[in-house]
Amino acid sequence: MMGLSSCFKHIYFNTIQKEIRNKSIWSLLIMTSLVIIVLNALLNLLLQLAGEFQMAGAGMELGSLPLNLFYTLIDFFSTVIAILIGVNSLSSDEDSGVNVQLLSFPVKRWEYLVARVLGSWTIVVSYYVYSIVLAAILFSISSRDFMMGFQIFFGLINTSLIILPTIVIAILFSFFLPKLFAFFFSLFFMAFVSYSNMTFSQMKMDEFMQQISFMKIIALPVHLLLPRTGALSSATNSVLYNPEEPISYMYWGTLGHYLLSLALLIFVVSWFLKRRDV
Repeated sequence: MMGLSSCFKHIYFNTIQKEIRNKSIWSLLIMTSLVIIVLNALLNLLLQLAGEFQMAGAGMELGSLPLNLFYTLIDFFSTVIAILIGVNSLSSDEDSGVNVQLLSFPVKRWEYLVARVLGSWTIVVSYYVYSIVLAAILFSISSRDFMMGFQIFFGLINTSLIILPTIVIAILFSFFLPKLFAFFFSLFFMAFVSYSNMTFSQMKMDEFMQQISFMKIIALPVHLLLPRTGALSSATNSVLYNPEEPISYMYWGTLGHYLLSLALLIFVVSWFLKRRDV
């Protein structure tokens, strides 16, 4: 983090220290580890009974299927942790009065926001890396087939990108809702973002006008203005289940839109933060 102010670094590392003490995160980490171990035991049992075989019509070895399915589970848990941390990130500062102390430093509010977001992002990505590496190692041993290939690396990149706007959106909702309501509303909203992306990713404007509905009218601005996390997740699933196919050219356009919309999202959250009475 060269080039950043000492106050920014202090807030960043303080965020990591604060979230490491969060018992809910440790509970999810332990539960995830247990699920990985149980799935690995089941895989061992299946391999002993049936040996290596291919799923009928799927072209996929038995050993590779659990890791692909478990990616979906880890992805969901990562979203839950991202929302949990995001909702708590700034609201806990307000509850304890820490924000007043931190903002008394020579640091701007947007820097305080970005430092909290990046610290939270580091924690969630660390959880994801631990989970996926543990799963890959155990499943590789069970299936006798190395599973830390390009697909998992590609999934790591996309999930890391998904986590970032999820945290920012959770912070935004925490400004207006109690923590519990902000958590569930953020979870619902991220699912709605995925729905919006799946609805409009392949739809042309003339098709939209022919099949117009109230839900699609609401979903369209979400698809246009917010990072397309659902499209990133779909790209990962496509690579996981069809590793031989090249990455779609639309993926690179999604990344470009991601950068612009994420900057807009952070700007909006920063604008609301500036207008809060601290």
